Amino acid sequence: MKVTLIGSGGVATSIAAALARHDAASLCGIYSRQLTHAETLRDRFALACPITDSLQQIPAADIYIIAVSDHAIKEVATALPPLDGLVVHTSAVTPIECFCGQRAYGVWYPFNSFAKEVIVPLEGQKVLYQLATDEGETTLRQWNDLLQVEAIPSTLDQRLWLHLAGVLASNCTNRLYTLSHRLLTQAGLPTDLLDGLILRTASKATTIDPYAAQTGPARRHDLETIARHRALLEQLPEELQEVSQLYNLFTEAILDDYPL
Repeated sequence: MKVTLIGSGGVATSIAAALARHDAASLCGIYSRQLTHAETLRDRFALACPITDSLQQIPAADIYIIAVSDHAIKEVATALPPLDGLVVHTSAVTPIECFCGQRAYGVWYPFNSFAKEVIVPLEGQKVLYQLATDEGETTLRQWNDLLQVEAIPSTLDQRLWLHLAGVLASNCTNRLYTLSHRLLTQAGLPTDLLDGLILRTASKATTIDPYAAQTGPARRHDLETIARHRALLEQLPEELQEVSQLYNLFTEAILDDYPL
């Protein structure tokens, strides 16, 4: 299978890492608006493929993976020449119609948190996909089989709901981690005290229903402890008032959701 990778960010990095391990795939080329970024990605995994900063010069392939930021997809779609292979982007929130000028096109959305610094192994990962027609179905199936992903058909609306849920489960949760670290720093305690709790909570959320896994003073209706927490929150400096607001919001929600 011949693959052309368009993009050099977090998703592209994990895809390039996966392709570097598969003899069955031939990475035909990497495109990036900044040629040095494409060069860095190629050299990082010792890939033997050309690089380019021109969409008019991307190598022919069976599948073209558009792994760029959401706001850049339309720009790439407009600049792409007509291609014979399957063209897919990796965005949850962008409609497939942006590639309607291509012969075969769709969406291939790997659901995870990606960054250049950390390689996400794609084997076993869940990927939501959508094709405009049956034209590229065989190619996409071969691509999924090559990377050994769990492919799930989806609509744009379903991907948007999943993306929203992912923001709550990951991005918002990470904000809480940040605030928790700041509280411990203010108290003169090491932040790694939270590590075991964070890992245990995440593990429970993936093995049992999170609703059943809920613990804490609000779950027990321990109003005395809640009052003590709120007394501490009143002592926070202005830059940490967000903690007080979030604590009260979540506490009231849990109290309501777990009546005595």
